[in-house]
Amino acid sequence: MVRHVDIGHWLDSYGDLPTDDPKRHSEALRLAQLVEAGALLEPGELREALVACTKRVDGKRCLGLMWVEKRADDQLHAYCRTCARDELFITGWQDTRWANGPMLPLSDPMFAILQNVN
Repeated sequence: MVRHVDIGHWLDSYGDLPTDDPKRHSEALRLAQLVEAGALLEPGELREALVACTKRVDGKRCLGLMWVEKRADDQLHAYCRTCARDELFITGWQDTRWANGPMLPLSDPMFAILQNVN
């Protein structure tokens, strides 16, 4: 089944991962991971993401990983090449905090500053 998902519908009012519902948090996290993997791709490029397929095949969990492709219309198309049952199109990702790909590395002093802020 193909799903069309606006990631903004899964995030809290601040654009962060929700903390009030574990299932919603889990789905939002999965979407954020797919955005992080696909955001810096050029249209037509794709890559495997370290995001597990969620489908079951013959009663067993699919062991495939999701692939993410950036489309010409700026949607992210994520799908499992192993079972071809987990497929989604993600919109609304461009203004999320994951739209710039993985965060830059921090040095120990920078991490200490962040710990004191939170």
